[in-house]
Amino acid sequence: MCLAKLSSVNIVSCFYKTAHFYCLINNENVVKNLAFIFFLVFSNLGFGQNTCIVSIKDMQTKEPIPYVHLYNNYIGVISNEFGKAELTSVCADSLVVSSIGYMDKVLMFSGSDTCLYLKPKAYILDEIKVSPKKYTKSIRLGVYGREVRRTRYRACKGLKGYSTVLFFDGIHSKNTLSEISFFVASKSKGNNKLRLRILDSNDGAPNEDLCTESIIFDINKEKGWQTLNLRSFDIILPSHPFFVGIEFLGDKFGSNSSLCLGLTPKYKNKNRTWVKNIGGFWHQLAFMKGKRGKQLNLMINILIETYRD
Repeated sequence: MCLAKLSSVNIVSCFYKTAHFYCLINNENVVKNLAFIFFLVFSNLGFGQNTCIVSIKDMQTKEPIPYVHLYNNYIGVISNEFGKAELTSVCADSLVVSSIGYMDKVLMFSGSDTCLYLKPKAYILDEIKVSPKKYTKSIRLGVYGREVRRTRYRACKGLKGYSTVLFFDGIHSKNTLSEISFFVASKSKGNNKLRLRILDSNDGAPNEDLCTESIIFDINKEKGWQTLNLRSFDIILPSHPFFVGIEFLGDKFGSNSSLCLGLTPKYKNKNRTWVKNIGGFWHQLAFMKGKRGKQLNLMINILIETYRD
């Protein structure tokens, strides 16, 4: 954490996140102090800074793990599709390394290139049934239909590692997730990589990941409803409330995503949308308001199939 307190400007907190410098300033008289502030910043950048490449691999298969989160209280980065991340020593003595389906691990910054191995999680599965599932009916949840073919509202924060999910009430029956559809509100620059996020609910807030592996997919630049078929993954949903959404992983050039997601006021003014940055906490965006102050939520729907053994 980098802190500074000047006579006419109080910098509450300054920290580095990727290549950007953020400051929360609570005094308007800042112009004459900007030169000194940037002197402090770039002096810190210029001396004692080391850069290294961290490669993250599966402990069992030795294969690279793509799009791994590395974070602490101040910064957060995401590895590329080859499991490599570039780190600097600025405000980062240690980082938590986290990926869906793996045990978290703490990385101590050494200043030299290193290879880190993550251990796959051991999941306790229910007793395996020999007979196949007998599906009884399909149910679609969320916003869908003719009335949501377009929207005037959109959310365009596509930072790499940024996740956004929607709350769903549980169904008291055995069911699997077959499809997820979400509305792209504007054309993007080429293909965008996304990761499916499915999370348990704890007192109405997102909690643990329900996926046992990362499900990564590409979305083209066309706007409108985009549907992902998930039948081959056999994702079993809980009977209690849960969350479904996506995480932005960037475009094909490794830059932040230019994808804009559609928002809708069709949830009777209930705030069901939660967001999270790498290393941050899940929280709701209460300021997402539409016409006449109506609460906006993600345009997402899911298709679930109930079954009996």
